[in-house]
Amino acid sequence: MSTSTTARSVPESEQRWRWVVLGSSFFVLLMNAALSYHVGVLNFAVSEAYEAAPETVSWLMAMYASLFALSAPIGSAIINVSSCRTCVFLSGLMSFVGLVSSSFVTRIEWLFLTLTISGLGQSLAQVGGNMGLAFYFPTKTALASGIAITGCGLGNFVHPALFQLLVEEYNIHGAFLILGALCLQTSALGLLMRPTAEEIKRNQENYRAQKSMSFRSSARQVLAGQVEMFKDLRFVQLLVAIFCFAVAFQVILVYFPEFLINSKGYSALHAATVASFPGIGTVCSRMLVGFAATDSNIGQTLMYVGMNLISFFLCITANTTVLYEAGAYFVAFAFGFYASGCQTLILPLTIGVLGSKKSASGYGIVLMVFGCGCLVGPPMTALALKTFGYGLLFPMSGVLFLVTAIVSMGTYQQRPHPEANGSINGDIATEANTTHALFNNQEFELVIPAVKDTDVEAGINCLDSQKFADDGALPLAEQDGLTAQPEVEEAEVDAEVECKKRLLWQSHNQEETL
Repeated sequence: MSTSTTARSVPESEQRWRWVVLGSSFFVLLMNAALSYHVGVLNFAVSEAYEAAPETVSWLMAMYASLFALSAPIGSAIINVSSCRTCVFLSGLMSFVGLVSSSFVTRIEWLFLTLTISGLGQSLAQVGGNMGLAFYFPTKTALASGIAITGCGLGNFVHPALFQLLVEEYNIHGAFLILGALCLQTSALGLLMRPTAEEIKRNQENYRAQKSMSFRSSARQVLAGQVEMFKDLRFVQLLVAIFCFAVAFQVILVYFPEFLINSKGYSALHAATVASFPGIGTVCSRMLVGFAATDSNIGQTLMYVGMNLISFFLCITANTTVLYEAGAYFVAFAFGFYASGCQTLILPLTIGVLGSKKSASGYGIVLMVFGCGCLVGPPMTALALKTFGYGLLFPMSGVLFLVTAIVSMGTYQQRPHPEANGSINGDIATEANTTHALFNNQEFELVIPAVKDTDVEAGINCLDSQKFADDGALPLAEQDGLTAQPEVEEAEVDAEVECKKRLLWQSHNQEETL
């Protein structure tokens, strides 16, 4: 009997329900996770309502807009302990509490507390809304995530203008109250994201693993892995590039409406409308960038470098382009298309540099660095704009986009990372080799990615020599009475042990791919 290995199948009941989860995820990202995209309009509204110093407001906006990345590990921890449904449910409650509390605040100092609570809720919505799709769409996670993430792009388009309309109609306190009620609806959507059997099984395994390992040994293992990653020069270059990109991206997001109002004479509502146009570019970009980056002739590194270079030229010419109203809309759309599109490539870049085994921990570090850039960028820019004027905004960001492109070139690797393409033992994969193995009277078709010539030869020899008898206990040679075993090299012994492990693993996990 020949059995081919396939990806994990989804039960029929979950197949029907997963479309409900996909819709829930879309609206969770739209109504809650994408809320911080109104930060540019919020920056001007808070300055007007509280008459605070620009430096204080810039720190408040930086903290609020960076929490989605800085607090992402909290969402991951909640999912590991409980479920995605719990994470999303808590996100709605926290955003509701934070925004409703903000509506009663009369001193800007208290906004640091209330908007922090709201920012944490938005972070949980982003993590939970995305992770839930991985369990319901195990073979089409990228497609499902691409559909759901358009909710963030649509939120980028909706929230700036919506917040400004609410401020003009109900003042900033009424705007906070209405947005809090909107975010509370995501708790109801989160209840629809019921855990899958796979998610429950994974959490139980995590719980047993944590019980068997002390906190000290677990922390030591995590720390050792992170230190090892920082020894990789390409990973350090990626972190530098991500930090520069985060600063450049965030300062335009925060100060673009204020730039139009104070430098170009736009009204608050007009500026908010222009500031919403990056959302349209973001929706278009996130649907196209992923497809282009999968082309082997392009690759994610080249895409990332190219889009940052285009963002550089866009920023250098922006002061002249925005003199015309159509030019301001063009700059906003192009910024969303090219700069926001770069965010889609951050995870693939991390996997390309570190490989799939280290990508989870590495991506957490990358998000932390991205959050740090979002945190320090606006306060630094506030001081620069106060000294040199708003004409410095786009040139300064353009230089940072250029630095990002140059540094990112150092992360390029001519051949794909082996782990990301299914190789064995860290060697570069080329083509797949198919062979058959007999285990417990069943013949299995094993698809093994090709590796270095020497390793391919050793692997095939190993498989040819490991035909098991009917009881699956002893090799055929030993059953024939051959007790003397020739001496072998240590490397050959390791290869034989590894081969046996792979055969045992295959028999118990026929739904998994080697």
